[in-house]
Amino acid sequence: MKTCHTCKKNLPLTSFGTRSSAKDGKAGWCFDCARDYHAEYRRKNPELIRAIQKRTRQKNHAQYLAYQRYASESRKKMLASPDGIL
Repeated sequence: MKTCHTCKKNLPLTSFGTRSSAKDGKAGWCFDCARDYHAEYRRKNPELIRAIQKRTRQKNHAQYLAYQRYASESRKKMLASPDGIL
């Protein structure tokens, strides 16, 4: 059991992410608190998030295009199959 630094709840270790620099190898806040924090950060900083996403897409342009082609082909196959399953 470990106490989350944010919500102060005593939770099982499976409720925490990993952090190699921590003594117990677990993050200080639980998954729920981390999710809430990151959602709020994305809501407050949409321009920054868009800029980061754009920079990442440009940096990995070939992989991005390959994924787009793969996803498009998968959708076409799924729509073409009689039961809608690949």
